[in-house]
Amino acid sequence: MVSADVTIDQMVEDPERHFGSPAEVVEDPRLSFEDKERILGSWELDARRLLESEAENMGGGEVSRLDEVIAARGELASRAASG
Repeated sequence: MVSADVTIDQMVEDPERHFGSPAEVVEDPRLSFEDKERILGSWELDARRLLESEAENMGGGEVSRLDEVIAARGELASRAASG
């Protein structure tokens, strides 16, 4: 759970520091849809960059969570569509 003194911009800058999983972003009731999209978008970009680094043999052993991020973004979109 994210502490109350953390800003949205800080969450966007480093989502993995503030959330245990992409699904936690979707479930956080304090965040607006737009905030969740920004955070997950940033997390997706980080995950894609990590995969690119690994493909170039420059990975540091971190595990990409791209599948989890994509699933979370899909869940968020589904909830938004169903109102």
